[in-house]
Order: sequence, then C-alpha cells, then structure tokens
Amino acid sequence: MFHPRHHAAAHPDKPAIVMAATGETVSYAALAENAAQCARLFHDLGLKRGDGVAMLIENHRRFFEVAWGAQSAGLYFTPISTLLTAEEAAYVIGDSGASALVTTARQTEKATALLARTPGIRHRLMLDGTAPGHASYEASVAR
Repeated sequence: MFHPRHHAAAHPDKPAIVMAATGETVSYAALAENAAQCARLFHDLGLKRGDGVAMLIENHRRFFEVAWGAQSAGLYFTPISTLLTAEEAAYVIGDSGASALVTTARQTEKATALLARTPGIRHRLMLDGTAPGHASYEASVAR
C-alpha cells in the first residue's frame, strides 16, 4: 500500500476520498498535504515514534488524514467504533496505550464522558468544534 504522497505525485487532482452522503471529494494532493500537517502537529505535541493515537471518529472526510498523519509520524493509531459505549471506548483506549485522542464534535457526549475514564490521554483534539478538555484540531493543525 502506498502513502497518499506517492499517488499525489502521479495524480495530484485525482479523488482520494469521495464522501457518499455529500459527494464531497478530497484529492490525493490535499490528502497528502493534510496528512503531513497532521504528522507535524503530532510531532509538535511531543509525540514520539511508537506512541499511540486513538481515533473516535465517525465516517468523516478527515479520518484518513489523521490515520496517514499518525502513520507518517511513526505512531500507532487505533480506530474506535463510535457505536461503543464510553466505558467500552475507554477500555480500548487504555488497552491501546494511546497518549492522544482525536474525535469529532458529533462525539462530544462520549468524548466528555471519556475525560475521567482515560487518564493516560495527554492530548485531546476535536474536529468540527471543541468541548471542555479538547483543543480544536483545525486550529491546532493550522499553527
């Protein structure tokens, strides 16, 4: 499997992601650039090769950006089903050894419930908004 940057070099404008519900597309060039920005963010947060990132993200156009960003930074990433309860998600997060969590505004209730249940999480980022204890992913990656 090739990283999106390999496809971006050959076909930068070709769609890498097409969201079925909306038809929104993300090109390989955009995916590769966004994943690189995400990798830089993880590095700037102090995450080191071999650290873990948990991803509590529904079917979202930025899911692969975060996954490829983590992979590019040498991090392990653990996708977590949004259908799990907060207690179940906390178990997966704890078992994964993740030190960062990326979630979305749609998951605010569950993400808030995870605050007390996941003491090993040092960095909490939220897509599409913020909630107490969570920094905006978009603002963080833009810095």
